[in-house]
Amino acid sequence: MSDSDERPAKRLCSSIINTSAEPPEQTSSFLKLNDDCLHAIFVYLNIESLCHTANVCKRFGPITEQVFHRCHRKTALTGFHKNAVKRRIAYKFDHLVTHFEESSYGIKYDVIAKYCSKKLEHLHLYDSKISCNKIAPLASRLKYLSISRCRREKKKGDWNAVFENCPNLECFDFFSLDYESCEFLARHFPKLVRLVLDCENLLPDTLANILRLNPQLKYLDLRDVTNDEYINAIAEQATDLEELCIFSFQKRNIGLLQLSKLKKLKTLYISSHNCEKSMSKLMNEFSKEKIPLENCSIHFASISSDDINSLMNLKTVRVAELGKILQMTDANLLVLTSELPLLSKLILKFIQNSSAKFTVNGLIKMVQLGNSLTWFCLYGDFILKVTEDDYKSLLKAVQKRIEADQMYSLHINIACNSKIDFNVPRRILYANEKQLKFTVDRNSHESDETSYSDDDD
Repeated sequence: MSDSDERPAKRLCSSIINTSAEPPEQTSSFLKLNDDCLHAIFVYLNIESLCHTANVCKRFGPITEQVFHRCHRKTALTGFHKNAVKRRIAYKFDHLVTHFEESSYGIKYDVIAKYCSKKLEHLHLYDSKISCNKIAPLASRLKYLSISRCRREKKKGDWNAVFENCPNLECFDFFSLDYESCEFLARHFPKLVRLVLDCENLLPDTLANILRLNPQLKYLDLRDVTNDEYINAIAEQATDLEELCIFSFQKRNIGLLQLSKLKKLKTLYISSHNCEKSMSKLMNEFSKEKIPLENCSIHFASISSDDINSLMNLKTVRVAELGKILQMTDANLLVLTSELPLLSKLILKFIQNSSAKFTVNGLIKMVQLGNSLTWFCLYGDFILKVTEDDYKSLLKAVQKRIEADQMYSLHINIACNSKIDFNVPRRILYANEKQLKFTVDRNSHESDETSYSDDDD
């Protein structure tokens, strides 16, 4: 909470505590408040002011600890917090801190190891110089460890010793430590369920060994995948995965059909500049193998109408997000909404100068046929014209669905679209937003700012 956001109660507290020139009776009246009242006031203090307040008197110490435990123990401290603030927190509330984020702009993480090691569960090291000797004492306690864009200190150490005893580690994010390879990560972490790795310094064989030793993994996120060997390692060794994210920025083709071996996969996110097999073949393979996919997010170099239609075979999909769409029509939209009975959220993103075109009649049919659809988002340029009468017709379709108890409401969000012709008075939009919320933003991407037609009302 910034100083500008603090409530009047905090400003009153600060002025009474920090101003030595206050009349004795005013300070005395504040101290007559019981602990519950003081606690209610201290809740409005930001974390820096809370540290100052803790040093005022012995009575304030336990109360500020209660407030810190309630409001700030899981606050990730970032580079926005000053160095002195981080150090003060480490010294004052060391036995309560559970989350800490360290960057090159903050305190040295050996201070974290010394003062915040009792209950520390979440540690994020970013753009810092790190050594295995200083991380090792923390590793055995951590549930979440993130090492991002860090540099190792010149002193050599045994990195195998850092990770040989991590009985509590559940989530591990590891990015771009300056090593030629990371074989020391190939070991068993008994509670590890979430793993995020950068393949820049990770050999395919090392990835295969990590996955083989940790069959309990449920979530895997791989960045900068460069060839098929990484995909093969996932398909052969991570058969129990439920969530998979793959980012590939290579111009060369990456074959993805092997992913159909993941029989328990529920969430798939793929962002690739190129792909050896088209999206339609991948989706058809998933359907053939009866993969229980619920959340599907695909961002290829380009997505065609045939690719979109291939999703209709995945009957278990609840959330679908498609990026870089070349062309799309009402017919493609109706295929998705009518053939996917569980689909509740649909997000479509169009490339610049796409030939996509929709009509209000298509949206009305989407409402009539969309069994579970409640959220429809479109980003980028496509052609659509909506008049006041069009909006009222769409609203009637939504109201009929609500009366039939087939849907609760519908939110249509259109963003970053300079081609849309939207002329609906805002008074009508406001009056019906509980049933049909229609937000339009012609400029910024993925924004909730709404632009309406000019209307005196």
